[in-house]
Amino acid sequence: TRERRRFRDFTMPDDLKDWFKPEYDDSKWTSGKAPIGTGTFKSGNDVFTNQSDWGKGEFIVARTTFDIDALDFDSYRVSILCPQGFRIYLNGHEIAAYGWWQDKPHYAPWSAVSPEHLKKGTNTIAVYSNVDYDQNTKMPFGQVDCLIEGLKLTDLD
Repeated sequence: TRERRRFRDFTMPDDLKDWFKPEYDDSKWTSGKAPIGTGTFKSGNDVFTNQSDWGKGEFIVARTTFDIDALDFDSYRVSILCPQGFRIYLNGHEIAAYGWWQDKPHYAPWSAVSPEHLKKGTNTIAVYSNVDYDQNTKMPFGQVDCLIEGLKLTDLD
């Protein structure tokens, strides 16, 4: 039987202390189109090509801001594309985490976003993801893209 994987214990480098908090200064970070990553995450014909080369180590961290004019949806959920375990932060609060791996590249919907962590105005979303290694080539691969989507009950009809 498979034993459930847990997150590896890690200590972020000093320059990444509090990297997920809105007030962190990311002005010297690289920017690029998502999905970001290194190598190729694929399974059979399923693949999402990385749009920006990102990450040279054992993990990938990424963050961005987005603006919301109105919070007029009935609920919100987060979806993520990544091959390994991840942690997602919204405005400095962890809103989703998963310590396992994904079998194929797809945008997996996760838990509902608590309304107390989403606000009108500028929001900061930050993602940590582990990098994996191809079992045949031993080449590293990692990938991250994340989104929050608003849902209305009327759309479920």
